Amino acid sequence: SYNIYYTDELESKDPNWFTPFPQIKGVILEYQMVQYNFLMKVKARKIETIASDSLSFKFSSDFQRIDKEELDRNHATFEQFGI
Repeated sequence: SYNIYYTDELESKDPNWFTPFPQIKGVILEYQMVQYNFLMKVKARKIETIASDSLSFKFSSDFQRIDKEELDRNHATFEQFGI
């Protein structure tokens, strides 16, 4: 079991579509989980209201997209070395 802390007091449409918890309709402020044998803890340090546009999130020129299978292979390699 684990705790998830979130707020539904911030105006945000579908804020968790990219998280492991898309069913939560509020903005997640803190959670932890084990994935690929790694304990991951995510915690908000600051909340700000800023103007945003589609240019706010750009991929670097050397960005390479990988699929889930390749991500799993990478994590398996880390596990081999105890990382």
